[in-house]
Amino acid sequence: MKKIVFSGIAGLFILLLTGILSCSGPSAGDGQEQAADTVAVADAAADSSLITVQETTGNWKFVITGTGEFDEPISSVYYLSDGKEHLLKEGLMGTPAEIIRDDYPSYNIPSSALNACMAWWAGAGDVFYIVGSGSDLVAYHGEVGEGMDFSTDIKFVKLKVLK
Repeated sequence: MKKIVFSGIAGLFILLLTGILSCSGPSAGDGQEQAADTVAVADAAADSSLITVQETTGNWKFVITGTGEFDEPISSVYYLSDGKEHLLKEGLMGTPAEIIRDDYPSYNIPSSALNACMAWWAGAGDVFYIVGSGSDLVAYHGEVGEGMDFSTDIKFVKLKVLK
């Protein structure tokens, strides 16, 4: 399966342009399968609030469902485990991205975390991480803001147990 990954506003623009051009009808030699489970664009030319962009990275699924009042991306974060899709939070402002393990100390994420990600927009954001607890996985969430020392100021709370 071909995996398509876009990031940031430039990636969203390219995705929109590709979606619009692909709606213009088949051309000679068109026979490639679309990776519908990776990226879907729904009538972007008519209404930008109908845009749906999905990116699956490792155990994360990020879905940008549209834009807000100030053209900020609105997204949802899911954690994928044992064939299940666990919604952690929807209606987030920003484009989520995975946080690499080497950066965990910079975000006050414990070294025992299995995975972490963050959505950020205009000086504020949300950070998530997952830890194992017995046979369960536990999701934690923290809010961040401009001017904070992310390595010490992020206060995480238990969001949910993933079963």
